[in-house]
Amino acid sequence: MKRIFLLIVSLILSGCTNRIQYYTKSFPDYLDTITTYITYASSKDDFDKQCQYIEKRLDYYDKLFDNYHTYPSITNVMTINQNAGKKAVVVDRDLFELLKVSKERYQSLSSQVNIAYGSVLTLWHDAREKAGKHKNIGEPPHLETLEEALI
Repeated sequence: MKRIFLLIVSLILSGCTNRIQYYTKSFPDYLDTITTYITYASSKDDFDKQCQYIEKRLDYYDKLFDNYHTYPSITNVMTINQNAGKKAVVVDRDLFELLKVSKERYQSLSSQVNIAYGSVLTLWHDAREKAGKHKNIGEPPHLETLEEALI
């Protein structure tokens, strides 16, 4: 800890802080959350390049894990669900790994989080969309419908 403190002090005294600056940027449009990237970079240009890469990856994963839309040349969660029981689809390695790990964690750690709740989530999504068309006034899905979707 002492060494880190001395390193920081020596950087400040040597003027290195002029070359390395603190940057932050938020990405509110991906994965239904806000992702904030905080770092130190040697220039604004370097930081912007990092942000471009991060935004590209966030966009990719947002589309890959999307359960409500399909996208050209991406086999995502919606594509899999639309073809379930109908035909085989080639699944992206990143999505396959997420599904594999999620299933393993469900079985070994907690049955409280189940990635197979898509049919339940769809009921809530549809109710929210319907309410959005009626001045945000609506009703939640009926309990019986939710219970049926769990089966």
